[in-house]
Amino acid sequence: MSRQPLTGVFKGVPDSRDRRGCRHRLDVVLALAAVGVLAGCRTLLAIWENARDLTGGQLRDLGIGPGRPLPSESTIRRALQGLDADDFDARVASWMLTRTGTIDGRHVIAVDGKTMRGAKPKNNNSDEDGGGGDGGVPHLLAVLDQESGAVLAQQRVADKTSEIPALKQLLAPHDLTGAVITADAQRSPRPTRPSGYATGAPTMCSRSRETSPASEPD
Repeated sequence: MSRQPLTGVFKGVPDSRDRRGCRHRLDVVLALAAVGVLAGCRTLLAIWENARDLTGGQLRDLGIGPGRPLPSESTIRRALQGLDADDFDARVASWMLTRTGTIDGRHVIAVDGKTMRGAKPKNNNSDEDGGGGDGGVPHLLAVLDQESGAVLAQQRVADKTSEIPALKQLLAPHDLTGAVITADAQRSPRPTRPSGYATGAPTMCSRSRETSPASEPD
């Protein structure tokens, strides 16, 4: 496993904010946000309130020394809004890949898709949301390591398409030679292999939606 902590990954994330008047390092803001999410926070305000409840030792571990002020809710909001989401996701996914384990000597990967809870469709015809332009509610396809429970990658499924092409795109960048990949039957109408794996290709096992734990009602 990688010995680099997640905070080390945050230090490499590009900061798009103006350096002038920037009081809080981006990696510190990201660390506070990550801790808040892990604590169950669902809003930026809740993340800020959680940060206020952290002990001095916990804050030092996240890069905030004694006497240093905490970033405000608006600072956290602006910092997160300025992120390149694809770049950030790729950095975290690469780190997560170093945390995976094996079951009986094999990587076992599960693939499942979910429509984002609470998301609202856009009422415009723009392609800016990356979902095909009809303003549909975002639907994400995710890859999960079954041994560690880590989400290794996720990708939005383009509107008016199925999860099958998205699955191939999602798996293509990763070296999954010898891995066992499980997915709902609707994602594997026939054996599916990411392009570029002529030998040692991962195995795609279909399973019914009725027996998939990820398909249980929320």
